[in-house]
Amino acid sequence: MIRFSYSLFSAGISLFWRISAFLGNEKSKKAIDGRRNWEEKLKFLGFKNQPIWIHASSHGEGLMAKPIIEELIENTKYEILISFFSPSGYENFYYKNERIKKFYLPLDYKSNSRKFIKTINPKLLIFVKYDFWMNHIIEAQNNDIPTFAFSVNLRSNHWYFSWYSSLAREVLKKMKVILTLNNETIKNLANAGLKNAKLCGDTRYDQVNTIQDFNLFKVSKPCILLGSSWEEEEKMVSSIYKEFPHVQFIIAPHDISSNRITYIQQLFNEESALLSNGNLDDLPPVLIIDKIGILAELYSISDIAIIGGGFKNKLHNIIEPAAKGNYILFGPKHSRYPEASEMINANIADSFSNQTELKTKIRTAIGNSDVLDDYKQKSTNFSKEKKGATELVYQEIKNYL
Repeated sequence: MIRFSYSLFSAGISLFWRISAFLGNEKSKKAIDGRRNWEEKLKFLGFKNQPIWIHASSHGEGLMAKPIIEELIENTKYEILISFFSPSGYENFYYKNERIKKFYLPLDYKSNSRKFIKTINPKLLIFVKYDFWMNHIIEAQNNDIPTFAFSVNLRSNHWYFSWYSSLAREVLKKMKVILTLNNETIKNLANAGLKNAKLCGDTRYDQVNTIQDFNLFKVSKPCILLGSSWEEEEKMVSSIYKEFPHVQFIIAPHDISSNRITYIQQLFNEESALLSNGNLDDLPPVLIIDKIGILAELYSISDIAIIGGGFKNKLHNIIEPAAKGNYILFGPKHSRYPEASEMINANIADSFSNQTELKTKIRTAIGNSDVLDDYKQKSTNFSKEKKGATELVYQEIKNYL
């Protein structure tokens, strides 16, 4: 029944993609095109032996997978296949090593899972966080392929703990180990009858501490960076930034399409310039980043990071700015992200609901260098203390290699 349910769900996803692609949705078009003729594409990858298969849903999960991949590349001779569900994950994953190959996960039909497993015959199957696809998991388990998951975060109201998810829970019970982000998830799994969970933490803390510092230009005054910003954060900052004339503002939007960049330019008018067009020796009050791939490094020159997505319950990465010693601010909808609550409790981050609250928090931090320095030192220490999840994950899976 569970296999039929996931096949039916996959059919619904396929139908949604086709309709939205017809209506012009680019992400749906990419999702369809990326999976077209997937069997031929998979054979073309040409694995020499059994690869280790890691599945990540999107870009954030891909970042979680990177430290594990690095550990496997360094300590084993296996090839790595990392699959993604979303185009944002697939397109933003870069790793220059011939042993690492990326692929769009075929939709979770029973027939697809059989063909996929038969073609690559993976040594292990490892899931990142909780993007579990039951047909793929069951097919792997039926072929005696060990299955794992790491940095799993499941709140008590997750549908896996509902009465109608008993069959899915039986599949998860057969995983060798479920390594969790926090103790709450272990408790929730145990209450649902799953005793195969252990704590590992968040592998992103291992990854971010290796990010290089930014050196394209220098900032000689306090700097506030809007990282992966959405319209809500941009509008609020556009209303208050003139009250902080001695602060350098940098905006790195999560979407750098021409329409979005034009919109941001109109918000800040002549006091802004694009990175691609600006004079980097004489920065404007507001510098707009119209280039991808440098945000994590940019946090090394900022003092305060205002992170986007907190008004949409889609909070972007706050671990990267913490690792670079930023005081972190974000919108009020962050309950799905346990790291947000942890950082607030550690006094290195705060949430805000409107521009008045945002202005007050900025003024408090910027107005006293000792306060800001304290935030920055605490943030750096917090990130360093969170390291170590990668080694815990590797120790669990290496016995099956």
